[in-house]
Amino acid sequence: MRLFIILLVGLSSLMSCAQSNKDILRKVSNEISNIKSVKYDSRFNVFDDGQVLFNQMDAIAFEFKSADQSDFKYWLSSEQGDLIYNGKETFQSIVSEKIITTSNDNSPDNINNPLMLTLKPLRQILPQLLEDKDIKISRERDTLIDGAKYFKFSFLLEQKYIDWIAGDIKEGEGDPKYFLFVDQKNHLPFKFITPNGKNGAISRTFENIALDYEFPVGLWKGESLPKDFIVFTEKEYFENRKSNMMDNLGEMVTDWELPLIANDSKINPSKLKGKVVLLEFWFKNCGGCVAAIPSLNSIHAKFKKDNFALFGVEFIDKQSQENLQKYIKEKNIQFPNLYKAKSVAANYGIRGAPTFMILDKSGKIIHLKSGYTEDHIKEMIELIASSL
Repeated sequence: MRLFIILLVGLSSLMSCAQSNKDILRKVSNEISNIKSVKYDSRFNVFDDGQVLFNQMDAIAFEFKSADQSDFKYWLSSEQGDLIYNGKETFQSIVSEKIITTSNDNSPDNINNPLMLTLKPLRQILPQLLEDKDIKISRERDTLIDGAKYFKFSFLLEQKYIDWIAGDIKEGEGDPKYFLFVDQKNHLPFKFITPNGKNGAISRTFENIALDYEFPVGLWKGESLPKDFIVFTEKEYFENRKSNMMDNLGEMVTDWELPLIANDSKINPSKLKGKVVLLEFWFKNCGGCVAAIPSLNSIHAKFKKDNFALFGVEFIDKQSQENLQKYIKEKNIQFPNLYKAKSVAANYGIRGAPTFMILDKSGKIIHLKSGYTEDHIKEMIELIASSL
């Protein structure tokens, strides 16, 4: 009898393991789908080649009014400021500039862009991961973190990727393997990891989860934001930022000096006078920057025998020289590149990428514009040709 009982216990354990993967994840999906309001702490990390490029702790809160995800509000808070969306209007405080911006833009790109790896898109995506028969779900070795036990699941998406803004799984080439850690006690998510480029990853945690959270009075009207901050509409704010950058148009380039990624030789704009110079301010894995590479390679080849110079300028200052060298080789960037340019970009009001600057032969800035399009490339080619 004792042996029989032991066998039954063993069999029960095996059955539990056999059903665990999708059953556990369905329970997770049900738990987060039933949440009406929640606030949690979230550590946001960006990694590349084992190096931490970005590390920030946020407080994130959601209020869900419907099960179909269409009616929701959120509040994201960090040392940099607060972002509040009340279902119709967005308020954002920027502590470093002591300003508040407001926006009535309710497009998915505007509303969902800040929510990558947060609870709202995970509520949408997890059921799709479970229902898609082409996605391979595996249970990795359970993980112990600070004394708590977590399930660890991997999702293999071949020729598919997660669109975090749309909250969908889409066909297309992408980085295939994602990871989800789940608290074994309450079946709530603890961490989600998504790949980012060939050797990178982005992760967010779900910590100190408070369910049925009661929001501060006046929060959704922006009344909790600092009273001494100046208020702008988002349109006014970006026009002001653009004008700050464009104030440099027609001015002589400042006399900075930056090292080449290839060998640390210094490049100084005063030594480039007599040449037309195109500078592209970029950072690693920036979508528009990657898309621009073939066009910039062509410009480099087209004008390299003339009095022309093209330099990429990496301006985030989070990458080692070795990592940048590997990236340049991987992406087949055929023109020279500079780095350690964070302060140089800031002096010109450059905050987005790719941003293109053209200097004439005297060193005057004759073009300064952000964004990659074919029309923009044509515009620059014409300007370079007419300035040689």
